[in-house]
Amino acid sequence: MGVAFSPDGRRLATAGYDDYLRLWELPEQDDFAIAGNSEHNGGTFSADSRRLVKYAKAGPVQVFDLETRQPAGAELPVGGAAFAQLTPDQRTIAVAAFTPDGKGEFQLWDWRTGEKQFAQPMRSPPKENGIPCIQFSGDGRRAAVYCQEGQAYLIDVAEKRTLVRCESDTEQIIARALSPDGRTMAVLHTRSEPPGVYLWNLDSGEKRWVLPRVRRDDYQARFSPDGKYLACCDADTVHFVNTTTGERCFQPLAHPSWVYLAEFSADQKLVLTFGKDQTARIWELATGKLLGTTPGKDDVLAVLRAGNREVLMTDFRGQSSAPMADSPLSAARQLCM
Repeated sequence: MGVAFSPDGRRLATAGYDDYLRLWELPEQDDFAIAGNSEHNGGTFSADSRRLVKYAKAGPVQVFDLETRQPAGAELPVGGAAFAQLTPDQRTIAVAAFTPDGKGEFQLWDWRTGEKQFAQPMRSPPKENGIPCIQFSGDGRRAAVYCQEGQAYLIDVAEKRTLVRCESDTEQIIARALSPDGRTMAVLHTRSEPPGVYLWNLDSGEKRWVLPRVRRDDYQARFSPDGKYLACCDADTVHFVNTTTGERCFQPLAHPSWVYLAEFSADQKLVLTFGKDQTARIWELATGKLLGTTPGKDDVLAVLRAGNREVLMTDFRGQSSAPMADSPLSAARQLCM
């Protein structure tokens, strides 16, 4: 199950438990269903919003032309994928695939011809926790892929080669913690001295300690859109780090229970958090002031960017949906616009 907005904000793709990937035309909400063969279907859009990539945990990967609503290119015999997305230049598809031996593989495919152009074996299956396990740098030249057991790999997409393999048993790569320029990664060291969060310069190999030992295994972190700050979710508090100096900055955001997610707004003035108490909160970054809360029984799936808008997506009774005007999440939605 998953959701994705097209970059132009005109379409929404939803994948549910009915084995269908649905494309919604907004705001008319006209839907187009693509049949699947697995309840774990998913879809991602191309950078120009003209194509949709369909993938599934058990099945092939296929590109669809959204103007004709027909398959485009070859059906890729992946066998099963946790995530698949067109590279920003749309020449290839990056796939985080499951392998028969219970591990994983990062793959690059020519989606027009069906040729597999590159493969990097992984020590464990690709990560599945509602967060895309492949992350591109801003220029699209680098991609990081994250595994379930904490391994990660940095790939030069343009040259189709592996730049960095992080397979150590003493460190865990934090999911989605690749900087926008693709040159820094946040790493959680569990056994080294001192333990804690490090900023890893992927070009020089230097690692700088920035935060002490954390209190949870499923640690989450996010870089700001300009890469200058890192938001780290540790138990019931969100900490911020200046990535240039390595020093803590801004006011820590305290929560009454564990916090699972922290996202910067596009202008970096706001931070959205979501925690174990199933409450979404909007904060002013500069002051740490709480601007609003949206209590409810919904689980936040993601904060998705649709054009120049940001919309809070929720999972309600197993169905993916965008919050509407009468939703209990409407306050957060308005603050994120």
